[in-house]
Amino acid sequence: MLFTIPPDASTAYRDRLPAGMSVDMEVNTLKQTYGVPFFLALLAAARARRYAAKAAAGAAILVVLAAIGIACEVAIGFGTTQVAGTQPFAPGAAAGTLFALGFQLGTLIFPCVVPVVLCLAFAGPARGPAA
Repeated sequence: MLFTIPPDASTAYRDRLPAGMSVDMEVNTLKQTYGVPFFLALLAAARARRYAAKAAAGAAILVVLAAIGIACEVAIGFGTTQVAGTQPFAPGAAAGTLFALGFQLGTLIFPCVVPVVLCLAFAGPARGPAA
């Protein structure tokens, strides 16, 4: 997925950036969305009742969490971009830390842990072995 961002007028004036300039960044969204097929496989293996409704609800939750990770990755990428020797999109220290936390959660925790938690919540009480 390709993201493009132009600097605002005050940033362009302050950092003497060329007019009409924009910065492009490509993001591999597979890092944040691999939890969706993982969740669907877990839910199918659990033989949950009302599979379609639970699958749609779980996938929607996972897509929202993936969007958080993608947004944080984009913010980090633009924040570290150098243009004409400056970093016009650099966030402050607190914002940079929150972006890094959101990126780590969106890449490592949400796709691995949330599908398991959702599957346990949606599957209901454990039943005996299938006959």
